[in-house]
Amino acid sequence: MGDFIRYIFTEPHNLTLASLESGMKEIDPAFSIVPDQAATNGGDLLLAGELFGEVEINQPTDQVFIEDLEDLRDQLTDIPAEDKATVVRALKRATGMIAFQLSEDGHD
Repeated sequence: MGDFIRYIFTEPHNLTLASLESGMKEIDPAFSIVPDQAATNGGDLLLAGELFGEVEINQPTDQVFIEDLEDLRDQLTDIPAEDKATVVRALKRATGMIAFQLSEDGHD
């Protein structure tokens, strides 16, 4: 797998894998999400049967959510203080996250 893309929510939400899949199908009906049997909050994102990556919906109580936000805060060392403050405020308001790990086809 490849790079991660994270979409961070700062407002209340009720996003599920099913609603995410529904939204993706509005873009292109060939999208589908095959749920992970071991982790109900994630699965494989496919387009026309080809793996584009793994997708996961994280909540503020999830350990991976907490660790991802800490990692993002740690990466803010080389940006201006005013910009850093804006990002830190947004991260403090985070109410959830979609984490998407791209496959090679996802990059293309």
